[in-house]
Amino acid sequence: MSVRDFVRNNWRILILVALIALSCFFLFVPGASFGDTLGEREEGDTTAEWSNLQYGIELSGGARVRAPVIGTTAEGIDVDTEDESITELNSEIESAIYEELVANDDELELSERDVQANVEGETDNERTVEVFHENVTEDDLEVAVENTGYAGPNTEVRSGVTEETRQSMIDILNERMGESGFEGGTVRQDSAGGQHYIVVQSPGTTTADLRELIRDQNLVEVVLHTPAENEDEYTEEVVLSRDDIDSVSQVQREDDEYRVPVVVTDQAAEEYQTTLVDSGITTEGVGACGWSEAGEPPYGYCQLIQLDGETISGLSMTQGLADQLNEGTWQNNPTFVATSPDQQSAEDIRVSLQAGSLPTTLNLDDGTSQTISSERADQFISNALLAGGLAVLTVVLMVFLRYGDPRVAAPMSLTALSEVLILLGFAAAIKLPLDLSHVAGFIAVVGTGVDDLIIIADEVMSEGDVSSQRVFDSRFRKAFWIIGAAAATTIIAMSPLAFLSLGDLRGFAIITIIGVLIGVFITRPAYGSILRKIKTDK
Repeated sequence: MSVRDFVRNNWRILILVALIALSCFFLFVPGASFGDTLGEREEGDTTAEWSNLQYGIELSGGARVRAPVIGTTAEGIDVDTEDESITELNSEIESAIYEELVANDDELELSERDVQANVEGETDNERTVEVFHENVTEDDLEVAVENTGYAGPNTEVRSGVTEETRQSMIDILNERMGESGFEGGTVRQDSAGGQHYIVVQSPGTTTADLRELIRDQNLVEVVLHTPAENEDEYTEEVVLSRDDIDSVSQVQREDDEYRVPVVVTDQAAEEYQTTLVDSGITTEGVGACGWSEAGEPPYGYCQLIQLDGETISGLSMTQGLADQLNEGTWQNNPTFVATSPDQQSAEDIRVSLQAGSLPTTLNLDDGTSQTISSERADQFISNALLAGGLAVLTVVLMVFLRYGDPRVAAPMSLTALSEVLILLGFAAAIKLPLDLSHVAGFIAVVGTGVDDLIIIADEVMSEGDVSSQRVFDSRFRKAFWIIGAAAATTIIAMSPLAFLSLGDLRGFAIITIIGVLIGVFITRPAYGSILRKIKTDK
C-alpha cells in the first residue's frame, strides 16, 4: 500500500493521533502555550508541577471578590442628535447634569469626570447618562435630568451602570491583574436578582491583596500648578492623562526617587508643549516648584503627579526641558518622566498608565469575599482525581462487560479517554484556569463520549457480522445521524449556560460543548475507522 493510499484510508485516525500529540506538547513541554516562548516555568506560577495546566482558586488556593459597581444610570435621554455632533452633545449633557447635581447638594464631592453621557444609540433606551458616585441617588439623578430638560417619555433611572461600563471595567481589571503579576487571575460578570456584579479571582493570593488591587480607580493625571493673576491664588489644569500616553517603561530607581518614563502621543505632545509655554513655567517657572511630602499646599510653578486626586510628587521645570519646549523641539521626542518618592506609588502609576483607570469603583462594602487555602485546594484535587478515576474505571469496566471482545472495547475506551486528553491540551494551550466545574465537564465528556461510541458499536454489530465495507458504512451513517442529533441537542441545551453569567456553571458548559464538538468531528469518526478495520474484510 502506498503512502497516499494509507493516508486516504486512515486520515481520520491520523488526525486523532496528531491532536493527541499536539495536546501532549501543550501539556508537558514547559512554556508551550499560545503567546509564550518555550522556557522554564516562572517561580510562583499556578501551573501543575507535572504539566502546563493552570489551576483556578478551587484547585490551587486563592481569593475571590464579588462586588457591585458604584453608579446610577438614566436611560432614555431625550435629545436631538441631528443638528449637533455626538461628542459635543455628550459634553453639554455631562456639564449640565454635573452643575445641577452640585447645585442641589453643596456638600457633594463630585467631579465632572464622574458624569458620563452617551447619546449615540439609535433608540431612547440606548441614550444614557451615568453618574459614578455612591452619594448620588436615583432620585437625585432623576431630578437633575428633569431640571436640565433631558427627561423624556421613556426616561428611567436605575441603580447600576451600563453594560459598556461593566465591560470596560472587566477589560481594565484584567490588564491591571496581568501588569501586577497576578498569575492566572480572571475577571467576569455575574448577575443575581437583577443586580450585576464584577467577580475578580486570582489563585495564590489573599482577599486583602485582591481588594487592594481593585479598590481604587487608579486615575493618573499630570496637573499644571501655576500662580494666578492674584499671586495669593493658584490655578490648576490637567495637561496629561492616560489617553495622552503612547507607551510606558518599567519603574527605574535614581538616587532617592522612583521614575516612570513615558512617551506622549504626537497630538497630546503639541498641546502639552503649547500649554506649558503659554503658562510661563518655561521662563519664570524654571526651578520654582515648592512641594513637600508633608502634605502642605504646593506653591510656585509645578507639575503635580496625582493618583486618584492625591498628589504623589511635584516636579520642577528644568532648564534643559524648558529650552526644548521654548524652541518647539520637545514634541519631536515627547518623553516625560513621572516620579514618586516610594516604589509602590511608582508601580501604581505605571500599572495605571499601562492598563488605564477604572471609570468608577466597586462597592466592596456590599460585596462578598472568599478565600480557599492551599490545603483545602489540595483536598479538592485529591477528591477530583478520585472521582474522575472512578468514573473512567467504571466506564471501562462496563464496556468490557458489555462486549467481551477486547478488540471492540479497548479502542472504545481509549478513544473516549483521548477526548479528555485533547481537552486538557486545549486548556493548557489557552492557559484556562481549571476549577471543579471544569472537572465535572471532563467527567461528563467521558460519559457522553462512551454513550456515542456504544451507539456506533451496537448499530454496526446489532444486525449480525459485517463482511463488507458498504454494509459497515450504511450502518455507521445511521448511527452517526443519531449521534449528531444528540450532540446538537446537548450544545443547544448548554449554550445558555456558556454565555450567561451563571458562575461556575459556565465553565461546566464550555468544557461540555467543546468536548461534544471534538467527539463529533474527531473521535467518533476515528473510532468508526478503527471499528471498520476490525469488522470488515478490507
